[in-house]
Amino acid sequence: MSKKGMSTVQVNEAESPSSSPMAEKQEYIGYTDIPSSWAGRKKLRVLIPTCAFYFLFTFLTTVTVPTFQQLQEVYKASYAQINYSVAIPALSLAISPLFWTPFADIYGRRIVCIAGCALAFGASIGSALVKTYAGYMVLRFLQGWGAGPASTVGLQMLQDIYSELERGEKIGYWTAAIDLGLLFGPLLGGFAAIPSYVWPAWLTAILFGILLISITTLMPETAHSAYIDGFSTSFLNFKSIPRSQKTRLWTTTVNCFRMFAYPRVCLPVMFYCWTWYWFIMCPITMIPAAFPSWSPAKQGLLFIGLILGTVIAESICSGRLSDYLVSRLSPPGARNPEHRLWLYWPAAISTVIGLILFGFSIQHSWHWIVVEIALAVMAFGIQIGNTTTVSYCVDSYPDLAMDVTAFYTLHLNLSAFASPFFIVPWVERNGWALSFSLQGVIVAASTIIVVPAFHLWARRSRSAATP
Repeated sequence: MSKKGMSTVQVNEAESPSSSPMAEKQEYIGYTDIPSSWAGRKKLRVLIPTCAFYFLFTFLTTVTVPTFQQLQEVYKASYAQINYSVAIPALSLAISPLFWTPFADIYGRRIVCIAGCALAFGASIGSALVKTYAGYMVLRFLQGWGAGPASTVGLQMLQDIYSELERGEKIGYWTAAIDLGLLFGPLLGGFAAIPSYVWPAWLTAILFGILLISITTLMPETAHSAYIDGFSTSFLNFKSIPRSQKTRLWTTTVNCFRMFAYPRVCLPVMFYCWTWYWFIMCPITMIPAAFPSWSPAKQGLLFIGLILGTVIAESICSGRLSDYLVSRLSPPGARNPEHRLWLYWPAAISTVIGLILFGFSIQHSWHWIVVEIALAVMAFGIQIGNTTTVSYCVDSYPDLAMDVTAFYTLHLNLSAFASPFFIVPWVERNGWALSFSLQGVIVAASTIIVVPAFHLWARRSRSAATP
């Protein structure tokens, strides 16, 4: 694995499975127009659409949640079956980046974002018009497939243009976008559903249409190799960029699964996704069942608590604080990503309190403001955990940012895919208070077991590898 530009010392693990954006920056350092040398304003033309695309990445999955009851009537389906309409696009979001990413290496990042956004735009229109349950589920899957480039390709673009000193903050914005999309979906969807249950789908189509126009007209190509040897990036580029012959269509899939050979990637990702993150989908998809007499607009307002918790976490306790801990606590001349892991503790405490409080507030019909507080506290913790996980993995292997993100996206969305399948029967069998309290116990127990052991191992192994 190339170690050029890495922010950490060398560790004795598997060889790098792919070429490195960081190494590209070093290789093309003599060129004056490469993306890493762009002015801040031009970089914003990449950062803003990339975050917006990632916002819609999860927005499309939850925007229909306030219309579950109407969708039950239209498609003659049970609540559990309609709940699957959140799981299906999540499954597509998990696997589609493995399809899109190799094309981003071959033809450039920009054209892949345009193609994906166009597919999501068309599928969103179709989901507003379709009349059958089966057709609706197919189009929901295609929506997720089109949004796939927002994850791996989006992070790759940020890697192309920002240095490691800026990475934590920019990744913080990026991860906040995915969480805010998940939460703004039901809020805006509830108001969009006032005239008709199909308007959340039309709202999604409108937003993808605006994003498609923005990407097409404003966002530049960021692949460093596209700016050498006189290669010209056209308005819609269908030519392979220089050095793309090294990329094969199966490369990303193979590299994604090879991340299991990197403990600093696979352990934090699987810990966070499969013992922690998937529980955020439980309150999101169960709010219509918790407040069946409320209108879609009133149900949507409950998501304000989740939004506030996410925004507060990102603004004061996530990306910038994570960067500060690394800079402050690392020895002179080094940057040890393990210092980011300290933020897992306040994140876990907040998530546990929020989950338990939410379950009891619904079980005992407490005032809705208690529900809002519970959701805000839970979202606060989940957002810190999200940014901590991504920042740590990317900072440990900046050369492998795209492969790390593919692995992370796969597990994040597979966990979101699994959640709607078990939460309805779980609540029906054990009740709200017990089921959500058990979720909190799982988060607490896994954090106590995994985080100290992993933190200790990671620090010792890195110290042992120091020359």
